[in-house]
Amino acid sequence: MKKIFILFALIPTIWLSSCADIDNFDAPDATLSGNVIDKTSNSPFLTGPGEFAIRLLETSYGENPAPQDLPVKQDGSFINNKLFSATFSLQPYAGAFWPADIVTDFKLNGSGTQDFQVTPYLKIKNAKFVLKEGAKMDVSCTLEAPITQGILKLLRSDLS
Repeated sequence: MKKIFILFALIPTIWLSSCADIDNFDAPDATLSGNVIDKTSNSPFLTGPGEFAIRLLETSYGENPAPQDLPVKQDGSFINNKLFSATFSLQPYAGAFWPADIVTDFKLNGSGTQDFQVTPYLKIKNAKFVLKEGAKMDVSCTLEAPITQGILKLLRSDLS
């Protein structure tokens, strides 16, 4: 019984002493910021919270880097001040827009800014809301597709 007690007391001591080294890496010191712009109107690409991200690949680290996704805010801006200085590949990712150009060999050293232009799949124009009697509302709008190739044509939608 005494041997078991010594064993259980010795294992955590060895485990904790193996973690006693001081972290020898500098803290992240680089900042990346920018905006995502709607190419059709040259205005910020407005979206819901957490709808898409800027995908970062740290290409100076290795041949198959793990992606880092930097969330884009509702106003189309993004910022991350906890990055390491390195060379990155950047691209807007997983949004309601046609694939955007990839920025390769972006060297981030200290502070960097990169803006992106994207073409949305659809734009809502001329939205009208009319409150009817009771809890009913009539909504009408025009949908505009900046690029029509590959998009189905919506003729009419009546939702009840």
